[in-house]
Amino acid sequence: MNRGEISLDDALTLYEEADTLICSSSKRLAQAEKKIEQLIKQRDGTTISIPLDPGVTMNA
Repeated sequence: MNRGEISLDDALTLYEEADTLICSSSKRLAQAEKKIEQLIKQRDGTTISIPLDPGVTMNA
């Protein structure tokens, strides 16, 4: 848009579409986070699952 590649109307349309996609993606991510469980391996080798703490971020 800065270089005149698209019109203001087209830019606004793209912005609205992006906003809709962000909202939809955020909702889907929130639903997925509710389903995720953290697996913990105990000393005896068994695995238990506990709900993921939403306040904890997981870094790759």
